Amino acid sequence: MAPHITEEDLEGMRASMSPLEWEQEMEMKFLDELNALFPYDLILSCTEDYEIKLEPKQNPVYIGIDFGRYRDSTVITALEKLDDGSMRVFFIHEFQKTDFNVQVEFIEKLVNMLSPSSVAIDKTGMGIPLYDFLSKKLPQVGGITITANVKEAMIQTLHNAMQNRKLTIPADATELINQLRIFQRVQTKTGHVKYEAPEGEHDDYVMSLALAVYTAVKKAPTKVRIISGFWK
Repeated sequence: MAPHITEEDLEGMRASMSPLEWEQEMEMKFLDELNALFPYDLILSCTEDYEIKLEPKQNPVYIGIDFGRYRDSTVITALEKLDDGSMRVFFIHEFQKTDFNVQVEFIEKLVNMLSPSSVAIDKTGMGIPLYDFLSKKLPQVGGITITANVKEAMIQTLHNAMQNRKLTIPADATELINQLRIFQRVQTKTGHVKYEAPEGEHDDYVMSLALAVYTAVKKAPTKVRIISGFWK
């Protein structure tokens, strides 16, 4: 509405801000952090402006895969673990309504290219047959049955990594940042604590990242080369 501010000015300002900064500073959104496990300031402290590239790394690589069920997407997150123990996300990929055969082929090629130390797969429910199939072909694959206690441990591991500045997220990973922002720690009427996205929202990006961080913290680095085809 201000005549002295042009669309070009706004686009320049948007390019210089993270999605969270833009929402709060320019769209005047008051972010509800009453139940937020990952507050605004915590997320911002872990973001850096760098280009994420799919390429082999000299450092140990860890991958987390959250397979989609029903309305959710399948999300794959890859990070490298640096010499000082910190972790840096360098690849994020989402499948929406994609045949599982296509997803499996993609994962095989990805593992062959990156030669990760570990691949953590959510083998709860729909993930069980996919884990069974992939683990027979790829020895790095490990399955995690996500019970309430395991999920709490995974999310707390992710939170601790962020709080201790041991995790770096690309500033343009918009969907990941948005899902982290709304992810909640909620106490139920029965006194139990649940870690989840608000009703109607998604947490597949958060869970994929949590799987990658969890296996990076728990697993010792190894290098395994699997020849299962060439990356195209």
